[in-house]
Amino acid sequence: MAISKDDIVERNFRITNNNAIDMHVGKRVRLRRTLLGMSQEQLGAELNVTFQQVQKYERGANRISASRLWDISQILDVPISYFFDDMSEGTMRSSPRWISRGDSAGALDKRPNGAARNAGISANILHH
Repeated sequence: MAISKDDIVERNFRITNNNAIDMHVGKRVRLRRTLLGMSQEQLGAELNVTFQQVQKYERGANRISASRLWDISQILDVPISYFFDDMSEGTMRSSPRWISRGDSAGALDKRPNGAARNAGISANILHH
């Protein structure tokens, strides 16, 4: 079956526009920030960005880089894994890697060594 131009456009949109994983991470930033009683302005000041940028991170409109996520984890006093905790399987399947392959339905079954993942567990350790 040939892939249509519309399928490619849809796939690219799902990868680049408010990806569910980016939105989940943003929600976790907002949750932790509010639990600490910190305003968007305060977090922005700590990160040296505007509160509008913090809003965009929290909505998932702007992706958070690895170095920025590290800074946020330090400011909010949580491990990086905190931002990925409680992620639904559907959200995991929206990973750009799996969307671009067109294989989001079976994505979670193809992990190395058949490793099982529980979305509520923040770290997996595989012993060889």
